[in-house]
Amino acid sequence: MTTIRSLKCQSSNQRQFERFVFVGSKAQNGQILSDSDLSLGDRDRLFLCNTEIGDCVAIAKIKTDRNTQKYLYQLGLKPGVKIEVVSKTTTDSIVIAVKDWYIGLGSTITQKVIVRWSR
Repeated sequence: MTTIRSLKCQSSNQRQFERFVFVGSKAQNGQILSDSDLSLGDRDRLFLCNTEIGDCVAIAKIKTDRNTQKYLYQLGLKPGVKIEVVSKTTTDSIVIAVKDWYIGLGSTITQKVIVRWSR
């Protein structure tokens, strides 16, 4: 099941969170991908969960369930889109900046998004 939360600031002093959405899902057995899933013929591809704060990457592939993938596409997260990692937790949940949005992705999502270094 996918969890979606949208937050809108009331204060103009906190505009950085004016356009923020969080997408997460509960882990399902057998759904965690491994390095063998990176067989895209390119060494500079990695899972989003393996990036660090400040990294600029482009989405290569999203390997989530169909509904989550459709929602991420609606948010503008699709192959080729450049993103910046702005925050990361010890559990691999990540906040990314894409266009004028901040999008929080739970660890079960970040483990299924394959990215490549942005040039």
